[in-house]
Amino acid sequence: MPDVGEPLPRPVTGVRPTGAETMSDYDKRATTLQGVSTLLALPQWYLNERLSDLLEGGVTPDGKSLKDVRLPIDDAGDAWLTGTIAELGVVVTVPGSVGKVVFTVEFLEGTMDFYDITVAPPKPSKCDVAGLKIGFLVDLAKAGVPAERYDRLSGDLRERIAPLPRDAFTIEQLFLDFENADLVQYDKASTTFPKKMTAAAIGVFPTYLATYLERVRAADGHVLGYTVVMPEWTDPVATFPPSSLDFTTNRYRGAKPAPGDADLDSVQYLMMTGNAPLPDNLKPWWGNFVTPDDGIGNTRYGTIAMAKEAFVDGYLLPSLAGVLCAHFVPQDNDENLDLMSSAGSGTFTPTATGGTWSSGQLSGYSHKTNSVSNDHVVLTSSWDAAIEFTPGAPTVVIRRNLDFTVDYTHWYGIEDHAAKVNFWVRYHVPQTLTMTLDGADDGALQVTVVVDTPQPDPLELYDMPYGWLIADSGGSQSIWAGVQETLEKTVDTIVTSLVDRQLGDQVEDDVQRRVNLAPFVYPGGSQLFLVDPVFNNAGDLLFGVSHKL
Repeated sequence: MPDVGEPLPRPVTGVRPTGAETMSDYDKRATTLQGVSTLLALPQWYLNERLSDLLEGGVTPDGKSLKDVRLPIDDAGDAWLTGTIAELGVVVTVPGSVGKVVFTVEFLEGTMDFYDITVAPPKPSKCDVAGLKIGFLVDLAKAGVPAERYDRLSGDLRERIAPLPRDAFTIEQLFLDFENADLVQYDKASTTFPKKMTAAAIGVFPTYLATYLERVRAADGHVLGYTVVMPEWTDPVATFPPSSLDFTTNRYRGAKPAPGDADLDSVQYLMMTGNAPLPDNLKPWWGNFVTPDDGIGNTRYGTIAMAKEAFVDGYLLPSLAGVLCAHFVPQDNDENLDLMSSAGSGTFTPTATGGTWSSGQLSGYSHKTNSVSNDHVVLTSSWDAAIEFTPGAPTVVIRRNLDFTVDYTHWYGIEDHAAKVNFWVRYHVPQTLTMTLDGADDGALQVTVVVDTPQPDPLELYDMPYGWLIADSGGSQSIWAGVQETLEKTVDTIVTSLVDRQLGDQVEDDVQRRVNLAPFVYPGGSQLFLVDPVFNNAGDLLFGVSHKL
């Protein structure tokens, strides 16, 4: 659709049931994507606002207004339809079909010249068409935009495709197929003829209507949106560019029928990434991606939903694995008591609620042979992390845990054959990061990360580093005097190294930096703000859609 300006806020069309008992019936948490990668739902009220804007400002390529009508019935120009269009609109829900809508044209005032063929010979006649409203079935259709028409696309869309090589993508449009519409078969519920309009006049009117629809089509007024289709989902223009596009209509369902329900019926763009085919046997109802409070007191007018498999599994888990799964792998050291380790990494395993990772139990030792004694330290550790989305909220909770035990033994003589002193300490180091999705601008996801870790008791003194994280300790202390300094230094160094790695300040910043999506490529005639993010029960990420000013 042409870039015709910011839509007006949606008017409240009726009183709806309120209360917790009805929320689940139109709660976005209950929506489903049925295997589709990305979905954009645009409600009927928004499509009609855009058609209203089109009628006010839209012109045909020859500069003629769509609102003011002066049309000849034929090339001879002997008879004319003259008047003013009051409204263009669509009715999204058509019983028995998810690929059709009803398109409506309403006249504010006007007159129609025609030949009355019910008499012989046919005679010129005239009728008043003020208040005439015509509704007829139109197929939704999609087709590629030829490259030679790219220069006629809206400015934001041209800007979006400018950096791409022309052979690296195609543009598809979703449109109303006026050419195949049966203009004689009116939709009875949406059609009103003036009382004085005769059957002869009604029979002639489709000829004028076809001519007017050609003007609407020439002004690209039948286009509902565009999508840039990429051959590879890894193309740098977007994190999740669609590689295929289809559509369906969806009827709003509330706990009880209410005035204005039809305004919430939606046209839904179904998009797949990575050249995956669209799923077979899609169900006709998807849940309510559009709800009664959208567009009232907020800037949402539709919803874009990204499947858990795409966002959580395909982006979030691998993006954060480098930070959250990094760990120390203890190494054996026979030279001295210094901690030896190598850098470990890992990947998250997707789960129904997010993803998990665990290092499993890791173990290493350090050993020092002295002139008359031996020191031996065993470090056993395990690291794990979990990421969980929060249904009904814009938050992702990240939980990290480090459990390790330092076991120090000093032999007063030959190892395993002399008196010894032993001390061990076990630490449990948890960390919780709460990531709040704030929305997206130019497709770049904005997040805030808050970290929470156990804090020391200000009234307690600790004789070991991070003493408030000690889970247990034990061993003999009666003959420590000769080795206490070495033991304390060794244990303190190991503990500090491990805990600092787990609780380092950079983790919070790293998580926030890494969750920074490349610009999205979505259908629509203008650039979008993505606002009010929320996860549904399945872990799909939903954004409200808002136009830029």
